[in-house]
Amino acid sequence: LHLKKQTGLPWLADFRDPWTHIDYFKDLPLTPWALRRHRHWEHQVLTHADTVTAVSWTLAAELRQLGATHTEVVTNGFDENDFSETVAPDSCFSLVHTGSINADRNHPALWQAIAEAIVDQPELQRKLRLRLFGIIDHSITEALKAHGLLPYLEHRNYVSHQEVVREQQRAAVLLLLLNNTPNARGILTGKVFEYLASKRPILAVGPADGDVARLLDESKAGVVCDFTDRKKIKETLLAYWKRFCSRDLDVHPVQVHAFTRRALAGQMADLLHRMANSPSPVGKPR
Repeated sequence: LHLKKQTGLPWLADFRDPWTHIDYFKDLPLTPWALRRHRHWEHQVLTHADTVTAVSWTLAAELRQLGATHTEVVTNGFDENDFSETVAPDSCFSLVHTGSINADRNHPALWQAIAEAIVDQPELQRKLRLRLFGIIDHSITEALKAHGLLPYLEHRNYVSHQEVVREQQRAAVLLLLLNNTPNARGILTGKVFEYLASKRPILAVGPADGDVARLLDESKAGVVCDFTDRKKIKETLLAYWKRFCSRDLDVHPVQVHAFTRRALAGQMADLLHRMANSPSPVGKPR
């Protein structure tokens, strides 16, 4: 911001995360003075930057409401080289989640739906595996125990990224659990793009009108069920189970190449090129 004011050079401010709208901001021990300063400087950045980029459509809209005049969406993505190896899928019906699961991602409707599904489909009891890779909150273990799902759990805290990619490609179904927080509609993490590249069906639990829902609908890669929609979660699981039994679980996401890091770097480069060649903004000469 200071350099922009001093030089008048075109400035792109990239928001990989929100500022005052990030989910944990309300939990920070800020004094009223500090809170005012955060909001002041956020507004200064948004109103002085020539372009503001955001990782999701909802975040871009929020930044416009906070004062940004020109926003662009440049999402996270995946590295093509990570997925050059061909990996055979599991012989079991594995529900795989990679990454940490905190308390905000503990969705009772999901665990209940899984428990009901294995009652409805006895063969599923023999084939089900619940594979979680990453640190999980103690509330997750308690919920699995309460629903009789601990016998199906395979949990590992730390694995390499290369192994994570292999496990994603092996999965029967990939679980994507979004934080049940006020900003959930705009959550669009890097993991969802690696899930797309894995070409396995995705079952996401989160806002049905959020950015993940938009992405999965446009890419034809999976289904989003609302946090409390136990019925839809169960129906989706059983539909995937039926396809698993028919050996028809492969998915072919539409336009997934647009989310490679190479393509996204090209998008950012094009944006910078256009900024550099646009008429000089008001301020000191370049």
